[in-house]
Amino acid sequence: VAEDALERFCVAAEALCFAIVDAQRPVREARQKVEEAQRWGRFDDMLEASERYDEAYAAAHMGLADLVRRRIPGDLVRAAALGVGGHPYR
Repeated sequence: VAEDALERFCVAAEALCFAIVDAQRPVREARQKVEEAQRWGRFDDMLEASERYDEAYAAAHMGLADLVRRRIPGDLVRAAALGVGGHPYR
């Protein structure tokens, strides 16, 4: 049961993290450049834009991970994931 709760938490957290990271301006702009290069069939520009997108996405993801590590103690995350009763993050 605890493993199922943790799995559900991880799936929901992953979707939330993707939404937060994908909403960052550098990530959005890089993704738009990739889409534009694809639309116009410019392969070299698409490769360069894809690299920029990967870099922007990784930087935004690392920033989010650092924020979570500094602000939310691991025991609170585990308690919320496992559904510990009476816990404020439940």
